[in-house]
Amino acid sequence: MPRPGQFKPEAGGWLPDRIAVGLLTGAYPPELVDRVVARCGREGRRKRLLTPEVTVYFVLAMCLFPGDGYEEVARKLARGLAWGRRCSAPGQVPSAAAISRARLRLGSEPLEELFAEAARSSAVGADGCTRYRGRRLVAVEGTVLDAPDTAENVAHFGSPVLGGRGYPQVRVVVLAGCGGNVVTAAALGPPSRSEPGLARGLFDRLGRGDLLLADHRGFDGPPLWRAASAGGADLLWRVRPSTLLTFRQQLCDGSYLAEFSMASDGRSEPVRVVEERAPGESGRLLTTLLDPGQAPAAELTALHREWGMTATALQQLTADQLGPIRVLRSRCPEGVEQEVWGHLLVHHAIRRLMAFGSVR
Repeated sequence: MPRPGQFKPEAGGWLPDRIAVGLLTGAYPPELVDRVVARCGREGRRKRLLTPEVTVYFVLAMCLFPGDGYEEVARKLARGLAWGRRCSAPGQVPSAAAISRARLRLGSEPLEELFAEAARSSAVGADGCTRYRGRRLVAVEGTVLDAPDTAENVAHFGSPVLGGRGYPQVRVVVLAGCGGNVVTAAALGPPSRSEPGLARGLFDRLGRGDLLLADHRGFDGPPLWRAASAGGADLLWRVRPSTLLTFRQQLCDGSYLAEFSMASDGRSEPVRVVEERAPGESGRLLTTLLDPGQAPAAELTALHREWGMTATALQQLTADQLGPIRVLRSRCPEGVEQEVWGHLLVHHAIRRLMAFGSVR
């Protein structure tokens, strides 16, 4: 029996669920969601149980509780919103069919715009990034996520397995601050869009004071190098051993200056090369930091290796957030993209909370 002034909790883990929903409303307050929905022209034209604003929160809750069905997610969301005084106590839970229709009406644009708003606000204040000699460490990462094997998804994203068997996939590329692993920019596309091609669209978010880390998966051509450094960011990329370089000058710390170019445009890029010689492996780092006195080779090698050994933002999203399910639930391309933006928003809120103790 609860004592006077106390209340008896409901069964079923109600408190963690409501606190989790509170994380979403704290990170993305109703006034922000209302503004984004209006900007995208998705305001509700008539009274519905699932308004566009509530549907945004449903998508986020769906990503927060990936193992629950639609109606159970809606039940948790309604209780959490009522507990946080965001709405009155729910009178009914919408059906799975009604939720699917609401998601289609909403589309992916409001979730993408909400993520852009969150990323911009993170860039203004403390970002939780690790720094190297005053430079903010940022990484470019990519992965693919499986989507349900429906005709619509296969037609849009393609099937990765010959013969049409296997899950269609969506490619995700992000920029994330090293250390806090807060994602600050993202791009989506079918697997036919290369990871470097999607990354190119994110490089305008970089500038002076940034040091961009990348691993070889096509990140070794002069045009991409020029695009990434155009805004003044420094680069530290591991490239393929077969990357063609023209030796220029040996340096005191074992690194050397070189140039690499493509015959197609005749332009060359000055780089500094650090040969990695760890036991049992070898690699090659290229950097725009040409002065060994400002960035010794041993430090750059340790820096890149440490980043490669830590859990990255997308590894955390796929392993911790999606968990053993690993397959998105949306059966049409627009829903898949909406769901991916939802997962990125939930990841952003969680990482902000872990890095700073606050989601704002």
